[in-house]
Amino acid sequence: MTDAIARSKRILALVDEYHEKPVADTRTALRIALMDELSTALGEVKIQHGEKLLKIN
Repeated sequence: MTDAIARSKRILALVDEYHEKPVADTRTALRIALMDELSTALGEVKIQHGEKLLKIN
């Protein structure tokens, strides 16, 4: 649970930073963090359900 809280705080900090300074660098940092989170979540679902998931490009 602590990991989820830390990840949420990191994402929210990036959202705040992007909101304050909407430039390419902050947008890219936010996009990368969100994609990492999505990858992690999909991996957890795959492990929990033992299903093959389609790879999304």
